[in-house]
Amino acid sequence: MDKLKILLYSFELTKHKFLSSRFRSLCLIYAGFAWVSISSIRTFIEAKNYPISPYIYPIMAINIKFRMIIGFCCVYLFSDVPFLQYSEMYSLVRMGRLKWALAQILSIFETAFMFCLYMCIVPVVLCIPNIELTGEWGKIIHTLSLTNVSGLYSIDIYVPYGVLVRLEPMEAMLLAFGLSTLLISFFGIFMFAVSLIFKRNIAVVAASVVIVWSVAVYNMYLIPKGIFSNYAPVLWLDISQIGQLFYGIKRFPDLKYILLSFLLMISVSALAVIWAIRSRDLEWINED
Repeated sequence: MDKLKILLYSFELTKHKFLSSRFRSLCLIYAGFAWVSISSIRTFIEAKNYPISPYIYPIMAINIKFRMIIGFCCVYLFSDVPFLQYSEMYSLVRMGRLKWALAQILSIFETAFMFCLYMCIVPVVLCIPNIELTGEWGKIIHTLSLTNVSGLYSIDIYVPYGVLVRLEPMEAMLLAFGLSTLLISFFGIFMFAVSLIFKRNIAVVAASVVIVWSVAVYNMYLIPKGIFSNYAPVLWLDISQIGQLFYGIKRFPDLKYILLSFLLMISVSALAVIWAIRSRDLEWINED
């Protein structure tokens, strides 16, 4: 019964997040960025009068600027941590600190899942009616990978041919979706923990540092990049680089390492939340 109450309350929290002005603003910000990112692809599609397959998100996630934007979307999405608005006071007292915190953690996972679903759908919607419902990568994506059309149409999105060879389109979509969900969940729980132990501002700064650090690692030379990419989670969304070798040097960690690392980081952050909610004095915030 207690588990059901926690689950139901987490659904209520997630619903409240979806209806918040913060979430609506975030959806508009992401849609605007996606519109700008794929505008050149839409121009190419219209020029060739040929539809694109719906597997756009995994290709967009290869771009470092897109991954950086996803990271800062995470920070904005959870910038209301530690969720101690006065409207939550009654629920916390009624449920108890531990159950309330567990419901918040579950809500973070649910919010991450739904926002990732939104991120995958938006690029497809923006390309309607030039969408081809197929199980293949499609002619457009293959053309972007095998020719210099990206330069001719000023297309920022790079499509490595190796991805098209190694992964089926649905595999790539599920992999990018899963890793994005884990990344957003980690940021949410990490920020929740830091805000409980310290302050909200410190949580926002700490998450931003993780993003900036990941971008800095991306711009490093090959050998240090191969070392430090193991500690730069924003980079792990690039499905084209996972476990790949460059002149015999591994540039990015393999999938097993990434999944175990996300599991460890999320678990440690969740344990920190449980410790903090039990032992720290709570500071309530007067905002909606």
